[in-house]
Amino acid sequence: MISLRPSGDRGHVRAGWLDSRHTFSFGHYQDPNEMGWGVLRVINDDMVESNAGFSPHGHRDMEILSYVL
Repeated sequence: MISLRPSGDRGHVRAGWLDSRHTFSFGHYQDPNEMGWGVLRVINDDMVESNAGFSPHGHRDMEILSYVL
């Protein structure tokens, strides 16, 4: 089943160099109706300022996929 979820209905965090929309419950955004799809737990739409980004950190038992537009 396909369900549309406009960005305005998703979680939103603006933290300096990062502007992020959370599709599922993530970080400080909690929505018991949106906990993920099976083993897929995170879909974030992140806008990162140039010359900025996340410091190195681990992700245990996860695969990370990033794409740049």
